Amino acid sequence: MRDVTGPLFVLAGGMCFGISGTLQAMAPEGATPFVIGGTRMLMSAATLFLVVLATSGLPRLKGLPMKNFAIVTFAMWLYQITFFEGLLYSGVAVGTVVSIGSTPVATGLLTWLIEKRSPPANWYLATALAVAGVVCLNYVPGVEVSPGALVLPVAAGVSYALELYYCADMTRRYNPMSVVMAVHLVAGLCLVPFFFFYPFAWVCTSQGALTVVALGAVSAALPFTLLFYGMRTTAPAVGATLGLAEPMTASVLGIALLGETCTAGTVAGIALIFVAILVLVFGSPIARIRRKNS
Repeated sequence: MRDVTGPLFVLAGGMCFGISGTLQAMAPEGATPFVIGGTRMLMSAATLFLVVLATSGLPRLKGLPMKNFAIVTFAMWLYQITFFEGLLYSGVAVGTVVSIGSTPVATGLLTWLIEKRSPPANWYLATALAVAGVVCLNYVPGVEVSPGALVLPVAAGVSYALELYYCADMTRRYNPMSVVMAVHLVAGLCLVPFFFFYPFAWVCTSQGALTVVALGAVSAALPFTLLFYGMRTTAPAVGATLGLAEPMTASVLGIALLGETCTAGTVAGIALIFVAILVLVFGSPIARIRRKNS
């Protein structure tokens, strides 16, 4: 039986990401995605620094491969901009489908282009099921979007694919918490200029401070650490598809905690993504039956 620890870590990280929308709903009026994204990164870095300091002393990152670090950090920064800005042009539903759905495809292409090998066989079935599930979760009838409005959501998907692909090498040789801390610190500092153009006063309120702490610790520090741990032993393409657990979790929490409407499409989307996760983590049921009978 193959080791499923890595994929399960990635899955847990994706589910923690799904809490972001619920926590973001706590933010006071005037909060913008850019300031939320920047403060979330910085709070995550501060949280992880304290955790690493308490458990193993000062973070040790000497000799960190700068090429991979630069690519992952740039991709992290670019995602914050392209995803949230893309939603303004394409709409939340379409932008979310395109950005999240394009990530596993982009990761599979990266694997093929760089390593000259295809993703695992069960990845194709799982990715098709998961993308269909994301479409069901976000489908809005009668919405028309121009092709140009999809550029930014696709760029967000590619950015996340780059994060997944290039983080693995760093986390195999260094403490994943230290790596995430360094990436989030630099990405967060690069988002600070946006604080001068968008409202920032809300962060200094008690509600705003609580939101930032929760977003940084629960929806950034924890899930990214789980993700980076999991990517040590998980193929990038598989990790990207498992990440689609995020919209599934967000939908379940939205229905349970925020009173959002549960439609047939929502149920179908959750079910499709759940089946895709089972296929990826435990292998294709069809393949197992064939092996058993052969």
